[in-house]
Amino acid sequence: MDLQLKYLEDELAYEVDDWFYQQLSYYSIDDASLIIGQTVSVMEFLPIKNGWTQEVAGVIKKEEPIFFVVEYLK
Repeated sequence: MDLQLKYLEDELAYEVDDWFYQQLSYYSIDDASLIIGQTVSVMEFLPIKNGWTQEVAGVIKKEEPIFFVVEYLK
């Protein structure tokens, strides 16, 4: 039985600004990975405001918590 490839219009596509990568360089690789992971995990649930940037906040829970804000345009 042959399987056919399907095009999924609802596929999650996004661009990441160079400035975002630069800001992540100020964190350890583990903390930067957690920030990216938390951001990616909520992307599909973020509200849409066409043409307007919005912010979503998060926290890395550890002995000394790290709070962060990601600005996005969806």
